[in-house]
Amino acid sequence: MRTQLKLLLFLIVVGIATGTFALAWWMYRNIVSHDLDIASEITTMKKSALPPPDPGAHHFRTAVDLIKARELDPARDGLYKLLRQFPRSPTTVQAKRIINEMNFDALYAHDTGSGKRDYIVQPGDSLLAIANKNQTTLEAIARVNGLTSFNLQPGDHLFLIPMNFDLVVDVSTKKITITREGRFFGEYDAIALTPPPTMKIPASLEVSAKSATSPVDGKSANPVTIGFLDATKRITLKRKNATTASMQITTAKLAKAIPVEAAPTAPPKAKLAIDADGDGTPEEEVPTYGLFLASEDMEELYPLLRRGSSVTFVE
Repeated sequence: MRTQLKLLLFLIVVGIATGTFALAWWMYRNIVSHDLDIASEITTMKKSALPPPDPGAHHFRTAVDLIKARELDPARDGLYKLLRQFPRSPTTVQAKRIINEMNFDALYAHDTGSGKRDYIVQPGDSLLAIANKNQTTLEAIARVNGLTSFNLQPGDHLFLIPMNFDLVVDVSTKKITITREGRFFGEYDAIALTPPPTMKIPASLEVSAKSATSPVDGKSANPVTIGFLDATKRITLKRKNATTASMQITTAKLAKAIPVEAAPTAPPKAKLAIDADGDGTPEEEVPTYGLFLASEDMEELYPLLRRGSSVTFVE
């Protein structure tokens, strides 16, 4: 009887040990080993220095395929969706560039989208009055209608495009973002940006004036003349509700700091020598405080802004 009891106890112990070993083996194969494999794969990926997967890449490729198929509106919508959902995707740089090009192509197209319309000149109308009344600019009217003169006749047809654009300037990155009614429209890189020392960031400014000066004779150039394209353009900014200018947006193909003699009672003030025509010789001097753009970017931007357009500086 004792022998049988011992044998029974032995079998129970063996069974428990076997079951424990089997359970441990199952847990190792199905849980521990799986976790170890994942950890090993992660370690391998880190060692290989492969970039993490880009969730925006698929959306970008889809938009490019739509562009190739001439499905431009869905393509642009897809790129905007990419910017909203995956702002950190490496493809956003190219997406913004493509959106910028598509938006400018669509802006000057003769269609009725975005408030564009055909305007019939009335007796007593002037080009400036028409521009102000229809929230557009002289430059935009001249460009889209191919005008070579300010002379208008009653009954003339003008194609008008409302210019409801604002700027957001990131001081830390020198990025200039164009928005249209709050939506991204395009982006530029500033060549140089030096806000006045009295301007605290963030700051809300607005366009107070625009000017274009001929590099040949220094006279004012208007947008219906051939020389307007080569003119040195400036956009003057002021604080909202202020009466004096704060800084300017202008063109700088070549900019370098040079000393300028000052009156004995005033401290020396540095200025920038600006090469307006790109021949390597500075033609004029402008204050160092300003936002300086490449000439091709200034040509695009200048017609978009009108008096009262908002320019916000952030960091």
